[in-house]
Amino acid sequence: MTNTVFPKDVAINAIFEAQFINTRTIRFATVLAVAGLIAGFSACSESNSGETPQIKGFSGDISIGLVNPATGRLASVGMEMQNGFELALEEINNSQFDNAKLKFVTEDDQSTVEGAVEAFNKLISEDGVSVIVGPASSSATETAFPIAQENRVVAVSATSAARGLSEIGDFVFRTILATDVLITSGIEVTRAKLRY
Repeated sequence: MTNTVFPKDVAINAIFEAQFINTRTIRFATVLAVAGLIAGFSACSESNSGETPQIKGFSGDISIGLVNPATGRLASVGMEMQNGFELALEEINNSQFDNAKLKFVTEDDQSTVEGAVEAFNKLISEDGVSVIVGPASSSATETAFPIAQENRVVAVSATSAARGLSEIGDFVFRTILATDVLITSGIEVTRAKLRY
């Protein structure tokens, strides 16, 4: 096997595009996860009048738990996710609900499995949320999702890609493809771009 040297600008370009795509993917997946939750809420009083469905007869805040890595090794990803969540929250609260507003009860999972477990337990036991968005990493999701399942709390992760997470139960979901699909596609893209 011979070592192939790639032109510096091609490699830098490929890395930049991968990072740009990753950031856009994280933002899109985050907004998609929140939008999916909102679609479920807005379907509560669906009408055939052609108007945007509204939650009628309910006023106040609808609390959604948000488990996000605000500190630790994933803090930069957590910041991007938080920006996406806040954007979605503003859009949704300005357009979807009559007298109800969504609000996030945010917990920092500290980029650790233990932090995610602690955050899920607090959101469920102390804050009483019925929906949790997060965590960001597959290892944290694998450990925290069973807590949501056991307590019949809906949990959605927009960024966890390990295989088998969706099979944990009927109350847990993810919005991103599994790694076996993502990695295969990524290899094909980089092979074509870098010609190896």
